[in-house]
Amino acid sequence: MNEKNSYTRKCVATNQIYPIDELIRFDYDKANNILSLDLKLTKKGRGCYLKNDPNLWTTFYNKKCLNRSFKTNFTSEQYEKIYKELMEAVWQKKQTE
Repeated sequence: MNEKNSYTRKCVATNQIYPIDELIRFDYDKANNILSLDLKLTKKGRGCYLKNDPNLWTTFYNKKCLNRSFKTNFTSEQYEKIYKELMEAVWQKKQTE
């Protein structure tokens, strides 16, 4: 009876459902207009998920998934900033493994 819950969420780029361990969460604070990565899944508020696969970034960017998910317009500079943060986070994970 003491089984660990396995939560699932939908990837905004592929529209497929994955376990939350395979996804990266983006958090948006509408009051302060701040978009950020939520790698530890601790931030509160509205969020969206992307599968942890670097090959999906072009699909994610071309479909403007953040605009659709958060119902606001993000500039290409904001997408580039998130991309750099994402690559640093993925690179750090691979280096520690």
